[in-house]
Amino acid sequence: MLNLSEPAGPTACDGVAWRACGGCGVLAALAPGTDRCDSCGSGSGSTRTQIVLAADDFTDTDLSDLWLTGCAFARAIADVNHHEIGDPGVWDLYGDGPDEVARLRHALDLMQDAIWEARRQLAMLERRARRRAARRLRDTGRST
Repeated sequence: MLNLSEPAGPTACDGVAWRACGGCGVLAALAPGTDRCDSCGSGSGSTRTQIVLAADDFTDTDLSDLWLTGCAFARAIADVNHHEIGDPGVWDLYGDGPDEVARLRHALDLMQDAIWEARRQLAMLERRARRRAARRLRDTGRST
């Protein structure tokens, strides 16, 4: 039985679930008991060290990309808020049951698409920063 700390998600017949990798954030089919994709390691038993990102690992372009990603996500929130929500925290009902189901589905799809795209962009940005951090650590001879 699932509880709140183990949300249900799309799974395949072999038990793998599509979740964000704990290492790089990329959506991947992860077997039960693992939290990392093949590129990052084998989950809790992984010998890879998680690199702690420093401010210097992010370029001005990274910060600009982060801002644009956040803005795209915020636009989706604002769109749903403007078109579907009247008073704060209250969903407006305009039509009959089938119309309202379609409206809510559309709003949920819009938010899901925005979340997936933001996570994809964020994972790409973090990978770039992690590569810079690995080079920095290699060049300075330090480790975390």
